[in-house]
Amino acid sequence: MKVTRLLPVAIVYILVLVLCQPLAYAKQADPLFRSHDLLGLNIRGPLSTLNRERDKDKRYSDSLLSYAADDGTIIELEIELQVRGNFRLDKKVCRFAPLRVFFNAEQTRDTLFSKQKKLKLVTHCKPGSKKYQQYVIQEYLIYRMFNILSDRSFRVRLVHVTYVDTDKKNLEQSYYGFLIENKKRLAKRLKMKNIDLHRVSFHDHDPQQLNLVSVFQFFIGNTDWSVIEGETEEACCHNAKLLGNDEAVYFGIPYDFDFSGLIAARYAHPNPRFPIRNVRTRYYRGFCQPDAILNTTLGQFRAHRNTIYSLVSEQVLLDDKVKTKSLKYLDGFYAIIEDPKRLERSLIKSCRG
Repeated sequence: MKVTRLLPVAIVYILVLVLCQPLAYAKQADPLFRSHDLLGLNIRGPLSTLNRERDKDKRYSDSLLSYAADDGTIIELEIELQVRGNFRLDKKVCRFAPLRVFFNAEQTRDTLFSKQKKLKLVTHCKPGSKKYQQYVIQEYLIYRMFNILSDRSFRVRLVHVTYVDTDKKNLEQSYYGFLIENKKRLAKRLKMKNIDLHRVSFHDHDPQQLNLVSVFQFFIGNTDWSVIEGETEEACCHNAKLLGNDEAVYFGIPYDFDFSGLIAARYAHPNPRFPIRNVRTRYYRGFCQPDAILNTTLGQFRAHRNTIYSLVSEQVLLDDKVKTKSLKYLDGFYAIIEDPKRLERSLIKSCRG
C-alpha cells in the first residue's frame, strides 16, 4: 500500500500498548541473560593458534572459562573454542576472530551458564584499538534497542573478557565483548521452532514483526540483511534467524548490526546494488504493508524513544563523542517519521511491493 493515513490516535495508542507488553506465552530468559550487569570472564586457550588457523571446522578443547559467582566463588568451566563468522573472520578485517564457545552441560548445571551448550561471543576485532571497542559497545546497544521493541529478539550479555593466551606464556589482554543468546534457546523461549528453508515468501511472515524488523533496520541505517532468503546454498536468512509457530507463520529475528550507519565501522560498506554510497545513508528495504501495520510500528518507536535514547546516553563505556554522534543519527530517523512528506518519500513510496 503506497499511501498511508493516520489512524486515530487512541487506536494507535492501544495497539502499541498491546504490542509492547511482554509476550504472554514466552518463557523467561536463561539465567545468563536475565541481567544487564557487566560480566567479567576469563578465557584461557591457544588463542594465537586459533587466530592464525581460523578453521571454522576445528574446536580447541584445551580451553577454560572462569568467572566469579555472586558469593565471590570462582567458577571454572571446561570449554571448546571455535572461530566463526564470515566477513569479520577475514584476517584483513579483524586480527582477533569472532568466537563460538562450547560448554559441557554437566559442568554448567547450577551455574550462570546453565542450559548453555554453545554461545556466540562478539569480540574486539582489533587488539589495542579504542575505536573498535566502541563498535562492540554500540552493536551491543543495538541488540538492546530491539529487545525494547520486541521480545522476539536475541538477548545479549555484555562481558569484559581477560584472554589468556597459552601459546604465548599465558599473555593476558582484556577487552569488552558480548554473548548472544543461542538460536535454539531463543526458539524454545518463544515456543517456536527453527525453520530450515533457503527462501520464503514475505507473505508467510507475521506482518507486524516483518514491518518492525524492516523499520528497525532503517532506524539504525542497516541494509545488510534479509528475512526472505539466505546466502547461496545456505538456509534463510541473511543476518536474521527464521522461526515459525504452529500456524506456519514466520518471524524473522535480526542479528549482526556492525554494517549499520549507526555504528559506521571503518570496514562497513553498502551493497553496490543499493543506490547509496555510504552506510550512514538510510535506505528502506521493507515490504509494503497496510496503513495500520506501519502506523503501529511507528507508534512503538515513538513510545520507546526516551528509553532507547537512555541506553545510549547512560552507557558509561561509550565515549561522549560517540554518544553525541549516535543520538544525532537517531534524531535523523525521528525527523523523517514526524514529517509526513519525508515519511512518504523514505518509507511508504520506497517499500517493496
